[in-house]
Amino acid sequence: MAQLLDTRNSDANDGREWEDSIRNEINYYSCCLDEIRNSNDPEYKVLFPVYESLLAHRQRQLQKFTSSCGTA
Repeated sequence: MAQLLDTRNSDANDGREWEDSIRNEINYYSCCLDEIRNSNDPEYKVLFPVYESLLAHRQRQLQKFTSSCGTA
């Protein structure tokens, strides 16, 4: 029984760590997009769609995760 509880606690911790990691990535990509928007370098601006896509992907993953876990 204790082993089952330890496994559940470990799974919950893993879920929180994964969610925190995704939130950190979302923040990073958002900051990158802000930096690219404010740049005058055309070569740098080429990266905008890449980071925009990465941000959207991570936001979808977080949405799926939070809706399946019932967290917000």
